[in-house]
Amino acid sequence: MMARWIRNGIVALVCMLGTPWMAWGELKPEEIAIIAVAGSNESKELAHYYAERRGVPANQICVLNVQPGKNLSREQWETEVRPYIRNWLMEKGLEEKVRCFLTVYDVPLKIGRVPAEKYEGLVAYLQAEKERRIRQIDDVLRDVEQLAGGKLADDRKPMSADMELKLISRRMSDVFRAGRARLVALPQGAAERKEAGDRYVAAIGRAGGLRHLIQFWSAEKIEDPVKELELTNHIERAKGRYQGLLEGRRVLEFLPESVERLEQLLVLIEASDGLLGSVVWIEDQLAQLKKNETASSFDSELSLLFWPHYPLMRWVPNFLHHRYDGTAGQTARFTFMVARIEAPTLKRCKEIIDESIEAEKRGLEGKVYIDARGMKDNPKAQRGSYAEFDTSLREWSQLWNKHAKLEVVLNNEPGLFQPGDCPDTALYCGWYSLAKYIDAFTFVPGAVAYHLASSEATTLRNPGSQVWCKRLLEDGAAATLGPVFEPYLIAFPLPHEFFTALGTGKLTLVECYYRTKPLASWAMTLVGDPLYNPFRNKPVIDVDKLPPNWQWIRTAP
Repeated sequence: MMARWIRNGIVALVCMLGTPWMAWGELKPEEIAIIAVAGSNESKELAHYYAERRGVPANQICVLNVQPGKNLSREQWETEVRPYIRNWLMEKGLEEKVRCFLTVYDVPLKIGRVPAEKYEGLVAYLQAEKERRIRQIDDVLRDVEQLAGGKLADDRKPMSADMELKLISRRMSDVFRAGRARLVALPQGAAERKEAGDRYVAAIGRAGGLRHLIQFWSAEKIEDPVKELELTNHIERAKGRYQGLLEGRRVLEFLPESVERLEQLLVLIEASDGLLGSVVWIEDQLAQLKKNETASSFDSELSLLFWPHYPLMRWVPNFLHHRYDGTAGQTARFTFMVARIEAPTLKRCKEIIDESIEAEKRGLEGKVYIDARGMKDNPKAQRGSYAEFDTSLREWSQLWNKHAKLEVVLNNEPGLFQPGDCPDTALYCGWYSLAKYIDAFTFVPGAVAYHLASSEATTLRNPGSQVWCKRLLEDGAAATLGPVFEPYLIAFPLPHEFFTALGTGKLTLVECYYRTKPLASWAMTLVGDPLYNPFRNKPVIDVDKLPPNWQWIRTAP
């Protein structure tokens, strides 16, 4: 049964990921489609202005019939807008030509959540499974308590479904520890000891899964060399099975949310991590369903225009990220790159286009400002942690001080750059001032800048708003990126990767973004001319002098 479920999940994933991988190469104007809004003269004017300035064919402007500047509901996206854009592409014969979308002024910024009632069946299923599995854990512990002469306590009460996980885990540890002590006390070679030992090991597998069995077997001390070799081989085979179970879980996680998917996942999780592991996972799923983190930026969802089905809770991987090079990610269904040109005024939007083109011709010049927080360097920091991003900022500084031709100014103190601190700003990245822009910069035309914080692209137009993306554009930056809602740090490109890729002049702005952006179907949006390559004519980084781990950019066309 388990094998059939895994096979069905793999078949579904293969179907979803069937479109061939498109080779990387610098983006061309004819590979861009522009998305505008029918009811907005500004939107249509900007779309044509960009097409004329950059040489995008005029028939590659798609005009949507949506309310200008209004966010979309999830239903409107799924039933109206997404099908319309797909059909438009196919009717134009552009589905295999276009690699990038450009959304412009008044195109919706956000797509709303899935209505909570659509997940009620999933919640009910998970709650019932949690209760059932806690009863099964209680049965396993009763059996262990009675092994090797043990007896149930007179006042023993069954575990309840609302019992805290840490208390369940503590009881399990106590019961298994006591059962182990009773087993060890039995005479060596006694039939009773062997029978009780077999039941004990089976209970470990039931409660803790293959993972805990591997730990148990690995801790065994065996003096007989033959038996020790047999045990070693047994452990290695178990590790192989465990990795297979994890791979099956990863496959199923790409499928859309459904009771069937949950059922299949729970079979694999119980096998790998036992009843307790499956209860832990259920609690995490219930918490996610309660938060209902299914909203996204319009641009991020547009990237997956041709993905037939995928989970909407939180995010999916961005398969254009360089970490998928040379791996199974290369067989992933094509993911479109998406950028946006929007700012508080139509005039500023046009200036962004013009400044990008001019800066590209002459080569971007100015200073690099990096605003870290002085945390301790930790190259092995957890992905998405504060430490990882602070380390990345300093790594950018170190790389560019060694390899780049621009002056680098690093602030490695808790305080941020203050007004007047950053003249002639060409590039900037820093953190953390939530939705409160600090006017520290005098930007050179064509500057690229972003700030790591949670609300910085929630609006790009609202008067008086101090979110960083809107204010950076207003203040003179030509390109920025940020989240339309809480993204968690894991969603941001690592600064040293994004800006170093940009500095080589080998890729356009949107390609640098998609080669370093970890997630899709999530919160982030890139604002700027997708074709902008500020260092194409005057690279400031010689990629051939970078360390070996930069092979992904070194091999770019």
